[in-house]
Parts: sequence; C-alpha cells; structure tokens
Amino acid sequence: STREQLLAELQKLLFLPTPPPVKSAETQRSQRLDEVLDELKALNPTANPGSAEGFAPFACGVWRVAFAPHIAKMSEIGSVTFDPILYDLRADGTIISHVQ
Repeated sequence: STREQLLAELQKLLFLPTPPPVKSAETQRSQRLDEVLDELKALNPTANPGSAEGFAPFACGVWRVAFAPHIAKMSEIGSVTFDPILYDLRADGTIISHVQ
C-alpha cells in the first residue's frame, strides 16, 4: 500500500462507524488500525521518530488521541469515558498530556 492509501484507510477506520475513542470490543477495527499504523510507521522518513528532534519540525501543537487500546480497556472496566485525550507537543521537546 502507498502512504496515501494507508492514510485514506486510516481516516475511514477512525471515523466509521463511530469516531474515536475506538472501543476494545471492536476487535477487527482495532486490529486493522494497528496494522495500518505499523505500515505507516515503517514508511516514516523521520530519522528519530519519538524524539524531540524527530517531532519538533513537524508536530508541534495540540493533538487529539484517536486510538489507545489501553485507555479503551480502562474505560470499559471503570464504566467511564476518557475523551478527549490530548497531547501538547512543544518545540523544546516538552510533552504535556491532558485527559478528561
């Protein structure tokens, strides 16, 4: 698959049939999300993904988490919803997490 095809599939998976957070009971959907994300990760041209040097040029700003299997599982166990889950990525490498 090309990067564009994977991104298009990811967008469909994230918003159909319901928008995030994806529930852990949606096993086919969550499994395919993992597969698509793994394929996209393999195509990542960033030399040090996950490092401040890797994300600073591209990703500074506030991001909403769309898929977090561990959060979905905790939500089901506790009968609560954690939404939105936000990360504030800053140019100096600081990452601030906000969960409501």
